[in-house]
Amino acid sequence: METLIPGLTAALIAFVWGALSIRLGPRWGFVDLPDGDLKTHQIPAVPLGGVGIFLGLHLGLATAGRFLLVFFAGTLTLLMLGLVDDRQGLAPVTRLLLTATAGGVLAIGERDLFWGVALAVVVVVLVNAVNLFDGLDALAGSTTTLSLLGIGWLASNRGRGGLVAFTAALAVVGFLFWNRPRARVFLGDNGAYLVGGTLAYLAIRISNTVPQALVAAALIGAPLFDLAVTVLRRYRAGAALFAGDRDHIYDRMLGAWSPGRVSGTLAVVQAVWVVLVVWLESTFGPGSAATIAASVGLVAALVLARR
Repeated sequence: METLIPGLTAALIAFVWGALSIRLGPRWGFVDLPDGDLKTHQIPAVPLGGVGIFLGLHLGLATAGRFLLVFFAGTLTLLMLGLVDDRQGLAPVTRLLLTATAGGVLAIGERDLFWGVALAVVVVVLVNAVNLFDGLDALAGSTTTLSLLGIGWLASNRGRGGLVAFTAALAVVGFLFWNRPRARVFLGDNGAYLVGGTLAYLAIRISNTVPQALVAAALIGAPLFDLAVTVLRRYRAGAALFAGDRDHIYDRMLGAWSPGRVSGTLAVVQAVWVVLVVWLESTFGPGSAATIAASVGLVAALVLARR
């Protein structure tokens, strides 16, 4: 019951915002039009999903009497940065510096300098991972929902609660109603930055040791794996690391499958991975779990990056 009311509140608010944003987005100049190149969706969509997730998450937590000032400030910074990027675009270096700044806001009050720097770095990595993985209807939303549920599960196993993670997961579920194929609302950069930053914050906050943090980060799964493959592939090809393309894992799968089937299949794979990682930690401990997860991910990324 402790997580049920905040979670349902978060889902309802994100759902209602989705309906409102379909009307408000065009008036405010937030419409994502298909272009047949990087934007292959079928109908115009409103990239304001992050606003609903943000409102749902923090208002949901408020129903449980939880207001986390640093978390609120950091996620608000990421949300606003994403809205600016959605509206007018930001240069890659500017985006990198500003996301690192937002990570620094989230790191305020961390246990020591090491964990503060670690959090800022993880924010930058996961913001980009989620953003790059947001290329198909329901793809980033479904996989990050599973990551958040996994982190909540892990937090509960470690005696750290899990309220924030479960509330965030249900906020994304509320958004997913409007993001299912054919999507009318997208995460947008604002949603990708918000969800990526939230995942980074939680991965560090529920961890007391580096192996525990690595296990929590491994739960990000598909978005993090796709980022690794993309960076390795672009590095080998001598291509710009921050340039957009349609050669991600999900793009390659589109050659044989429909967008809905690709998103659904990757969500199932993500679910299996999340369960596996949590089981590894509970069975073998965080050190072994982190080693196994990192080894599997690295080998698979190196193999796929060569194709």
